[in-house]
Amino acid sequence: MLKALSVSFVMLCVAIGGLNVPSYTVNVELENKEEAFDKILEQGLEEKLREIEEALNYSSQIKILDLKYEENVLTIDLSQELTAYKGGNAAEAYVAYTLLDWGFQRTNADYITLLIEGEMNQFPEGGVYTLYMREDYETFILPKLSEQDEGTIDEKNNICNTESR
Repeated sequence: MLKALSVSFVMLCVAIGGLNVPSYTVNVELENKEEAFDKILEQGLEEKLREIEEALNYSSQIKILDLKYEENVLTIDLSQELTAYKGGNAAEAYVAYTLLDWGFQRTNADYITLLIEGEMNQFPEGGVYTLYMREDYETFILPKLSEQDEGTIDEKNNICNTESR
């Protein structure tokens, strides 16, 4: 009887110990995947910012101050250089819509917030993009972007689509 209890106790310890190791391994793997996703997301945003700078002839480089994806909200915090575009409403729409399009295409976010220097500032033309909803993006922005010919400015709808430049 004592031998059976000791074998059972050993099996119980092994079973409990065996449960801890896989759960730790799974947590490490999840953290690595999240870090990899964050890095890929940041690299993609850097590429998109370089495209925006090239398309609108920015004189300085836009910096990523923070990029967070938590609880279906993507928060993009960029340096003040983001607002250094020239071109009025069409340029503002191009910058904002390009960033929103990039964010909604790359994540499952329900909302995106564009911050400038950590604050919910207005763009020079008056736009504020705080908790911009995916539903509004799919209803209003996506159809406009898909209807546009690349390299044109639609003055009527203030959409600037210059990706082919």
